[in-house]
Amino acid sequence: MSLTAARTASTLGAAVDSARAAGRESSARRELVAERTLERAVFAPTIQTSRLTVRPHRMADADAWYAIQSDPEVRRYLPWPERTREQSLAHLRRRTASTVLARRDDFLALAVEHDGTLIGDVSMHLRVVPSENREVEAGWLLGSAHSGHGYAVEAAGALLGFAFRELRAMTASAVIDERNVRSLALASRLGFVRERCSNGRWRLLLTHQMMLAAGGEHEQIAQRP
Repeated sequence: MSLTAARTASTLGAAVDSARAAGRESSARRELVAERTLERAVFAPTIQTSRLTVRPHRMADADAWYAIQSDPEVRRYLPWPERTREQSLAHLRRRTASTVLARRDDFLALAVEHDGTLIGDVSMHLRVVPSENREVEAGWLLGSAHSGHGYAVEAAGALLGFAFRELRAMTASAVIDERNVRSLALASRLGFVRERCSNGRWRLLLTHQMMLAAGGEHEQIAQRP
């Protein structure tokens, strides 16, 4: 082989190796995107149940939201500080923007309304994206003045039904302080089972079939995007 031919072969070989490396990098990048990003974004709905409207938050909720997040019973087992009105307003503003799930750890928050009054909040993080084991972490809270009527389980059941049907989550989880007996009881009514307790907090798991078996998915009168 001539020196020129050898150089040409070496150049071609390097080009092939570079193309293969680029292909592997591109494939790895696509896999990483698939692990972190939904095939289509999911937007906050408005859900009407028999007694409640579960909808995106509004700045018009400011006074009611300040009262709820200032409620010592609401904050008792949450890592929330006591907020001024201005801080509460900023907190609510962030919640009004939490309306899309598209990537891992995105957060969606919805207001719980009864007879035109804000009484609580339900929310979820998108924790695992790939469809075969997609998981959301759900949360709920209710002003103590409205407890004892089943509103929290109705609102949480509506949100979880949305997660299983529209987001196509395979599993829902919840993390609850072990001292929060009422929230643990609510989770049990929805069909959650306790997986493990670590640092004083229970991690609970739920599938759609488990929720249906427990009667935790409340009938929805209507749902709007």
